[in-house]
Amino acid sequence: MAYRGLKLEEPATADFEQVLQLEAHTHQDWRGRGLALYELKRYEEAIVSFDKALEISPDYYYAWIFRGFPLDNLGEYEEAIASYDKALEISPDEYDAWIFRGYALYKLWKYEEAIASYDKAIEINLDEYDAWINRGWALFNLKRYEETFQNWEDGREHLNLDTPEHREGRGQLYYNEAKAYYQLGRQESNFDKLLKAEGCYQKAFKLLDTAKCRQRQLEILQDLIRVCQYISTPKRVKELLNQSTDLLERWLQDSNFSDENYIHFKQKFAGFNQYQVDTLAQSSEPEQHIQALELAEERKNTCLGWLQHGKTYKAPNLTYNQIQQQLNPHTAAIYWHISPAAITTFILKHNQPPQILQLQPLKSKKKRSPFTFFNQPEKSYPEIANQLREFEDWLERWKQDYRHYSQA
Repeated sequence: MAYRGLKLEEPATADFEQVLQLEAHTHQDWRGRGLALYELKRYEEAIVSFDKALEISPDYYYAWIFRGFPLDNLGEYEEAIASYDKALEISPDEYDAWIFRGYALYKLWKYEEAIASYDKAIEINLDEYDAWINRGWALFNLKRYEETFQNWEDGREHLNLDTPEHREGRGQLYYNEAKAYYQLGRQESNFDKLLKAEGCYQKAFKLLDTAKCRQRQLEILQDLIRVCQYISTPKRVKELLNQSTDLLERWLQDSNFSDENYIHFKQKFAGFNQYQVDTLAQSSEPEQHIQALELAEERKNTCLGWLQHGKTYKAPNLTYNQIQQQLNPHTAAIYWHISPAAITTFILKHNQPPQILQLQPLKSKKKRSPFTFFNQPEKSYPEIANQLREFEDWLERWKQDYRHYSQA
């Protein structure tokens, strides 16, 4: 879902606390205070500030829109929609109110109503790609897949100018199209859809080639590697991994992030290291299985160390021999590593190299044509991907059951 928010000229995050020290008198003052509280995730206080702004100026429709933001984050979607509706009573052609209203309806699974809101936003402004993206996902959740992909194609046709804004819009639409094809391809073990996902990711990466879109490029590469783990060669995966890690490190160095943001993005793109573990684990060389386990353990310990010591912490190298010291001839250990593409199971025994549980590939569900050449290899879909999908489905069911239990 696209959710960029309004283009506001508000203080930087470091200045939000300073804003709260100032006395508020006008409705603009209360608005600024509310936005600062919202950015600090103090949502209830932010609502109070927006209410103060509306007491002074009830027709200040931007305050009604802003008031919907913290309500949305608190899960009060119905009340957020009511706030957006108040803004639309005052200014019926306010694009932002329509798109945020659609987003709240989407979260309530009211996809048809969300589409109607996105239609109004598109009617007002064809050049804003958020509405096209979100409308596509509402259609996707209704399983209207043909309309989903046609929607994103229509969006690109309306963003056909050679401007940075239109170029970015087309790239974002390709990115979302790729994610949809990947979801369908994985659900159906469908190679053709995974190939389409790969193509859309590549187009998105080329279009989003600005410093402004560097984070999105990294997200694309992380997703693209996951697709290529299933349908491409180890050499191609390795090339993408090298490109990704180089781009990430340059971006982190050039951006001079705070410790908090540095750790946030290192964790967000942890998939690059996890894919390296997958690649080593899938090798036929036992020595690379050891490297896979050592890398997985080093990354885990580094992430734990960041919580205490900050971004400068780097975990000491833990060798397989040291891990072996935890075992004896009568014990064994099972070590699971989860990446965005697979679950890898290591079986550790005393004085033995790690064994990796190798699952047989699942054959493509597509029926072979009687006219297929006899020597054409049949495509297979990695069973480790299906194992991961089953685990994620189980985890999602568990979360839903837990939410229902906690509300009982």
